[in-house]
Amino acid sequence: MAEYKGIKGFKVQYLDQDPVPAVAGWTSGGNMGTTRGSLGGAGTQTAALGFGGFISPGYSASTEEYNGSTWTGGGNLGTARRGLAGAGIQTAGLAFGGITTVVVANTEEYTGEIVTPTASTLTTS
Repeated sequence: MAEYKGIKGFKVQYLDQDPVPAVAGWTSGGNMGTTRGSLGGAGTQTAALGFGGFISPGYSASTEEYNGSTWTGGGNLGTARRGLAGAGIQTAGLAFGGITTVVVANTEEYTGEIVTPTASTLTTS
C-alpha cells in the first residue's frame, strides 16, 4: 500500500502536543456615570453607546457616550426601558425592544445630536 507522502509528494508534519491557543482578553476602561443593569449598547471600542436599563427602583431613559476612556451624558431615549437591544455606531445607533411594564417593540434612532423640539418641528396627526 502506498504512503500518503508518496501519493501527494510532500512530507506530513505534526506537533508533539496541541498548541496553546491565543486568548483575547478584557482590559479595564472608564466607569459609566450611572450604575445600571439590563441596558442596551452599540458602537465600537472607541465610540460606544450605553442606553436605557434598570436603575432601582425603575427604568432608565439615559444614554451615555464612550470615547475609549470616559463616558459622558448623551440624549435620552424617548421610552425608558430595560432589557433592550442595540446596534449601529455612536452617530447612527438603534435601540429596540425591551421591557417597560410589558414587553415593547419600540425602535428609536440615535444620531448623537441634541434636538430641541420647537413649534415648527412638531407635527400632529
